[in-house]
Order: sequence, then structure tokens, then C-alpha cells
Amino acid sequence: IIKTYGLNEEQARAFSIVAGHSLQDQPLKALRMHLGGPGGTGKSRVIGVAARNISGMTLHSALMLGDHYGTALSSKSKRDLMAMWDGVDYLFIDEISMVGCPFLHDISHQL
Repeated sequence: IIKTYGLNEEQARAFSIVAGHSLQDQPLKALRMHLGGPGGTGKSRVIGVAARNISGMTLHSALMLGDHYGTALSSKSKRDLMAMWDGVDYLFIDEISMVGCPFLHDISHQL
């Protein structure tokens, strides 16, 4: 995958950390990783490669934060959300600088 997508050394290192973590035989411990850097350094490229390989989606879609943003989910929507997240091991957030404190709260609440 690293060669296919032409990842540079630092991008390959980040990808390898996540790939290695996902291939562990024991139960997964939380992996918290910040892939930071100035604009144009390829952060979105690494996240984009990961998203394409796992059928990624936006935070709003993944957390059912749509027109009802800020309101409680119905029982059915909660069940649907739980079913959608069943078996999900990773959450990648691209452009974290665009996510404010209220939205981080909503992400945490939905998860």
C-alpha cells in the first residue's frame, strides 16, 4: 500500500503504526495518534489512503449529526448508530483544526 499510494517516509511510518496496531493478536488497546504538521506536508494523504481502504465517511454521517444536530437521537436512531459502530476500531479525523470544542463534545457524546 505504501508503494501503491507513493507515501513518503513519514507518511509510511504513520501508516505502519496504524497497520501494525490493527494486526495485533491480542485485544486492541487504545491508539491515540496525532498526525500534525504545516499545510502541504501530506497529512490528508495518509488519512485519505486509510479512508479509501475502509469505506470512510464524514463525522456528521458516521455520528448521525444531521438536521437534528444538538438534539437527542430517537431510540431507533441510537440502535442504528450502535449497529453502525459495532466492530469499528478506528476513528480518523482529518482537518482537526476545523473541529471546535462544541463539536468535539458532540463527537464524544455520540460515541
